[in-house]
Amino acid sequence: MRGLLIALLSAAILFADFSCKQGGHKNYAATAEEDDEKDDVDTGKLALDNGAKWKVDSITDANVHNLQDILQKFNTTGKEHSSTDCTNVQNDLRYGIDKMISECKMKGPNHKALHQWLKPLIGQVGNLKKTMGVPDAIAACKVIKSRLDMYNQYFEL
Repeated sequence: MRGLLIALLSAAILFADFSCKQGGHKNYAATAEEDDEKDDVDTGKLALDNGAKWKVDSITDANVHNLQDILQKFNTTGKEHSSTDCTNVQNDLRYGIDKMISECKMKGPNHKALHQWLKPLIGQVGNLKKTMGVPDAIAACKVIKSRLDMYNQYFEL
């Protein structure tokens, strides 16, 4: 039953077009493969805000830490991973990203900087779904972890 629910949720996520509640931006998890020209966010190189970290709200920060926890649990299970484990971590990450986007209330330059960090992460989670086998999925998770670790270098409450 859980598998069916996850499959239905994943299908809904792929075809849904949610918005940040206050920011009015597209749900990038649902539209990650669109051309950058169609996005309303500058996807240039992520940089600090004149040497300082960008400010995020507590909801966004909690959602990012949730994503980090999902990947940490996957990486520290102490067992050999199965293809089911890889599918589950991808689904959990995708759900976590969509939750973060749906709860987003940020605006302005901080919000745009967050999307500059987030958009590549969404693509990386999408690549995890396309992996062929556990070794490729584990390699994809290492790339995702690297992106998630960047959050702490560029953002703070």
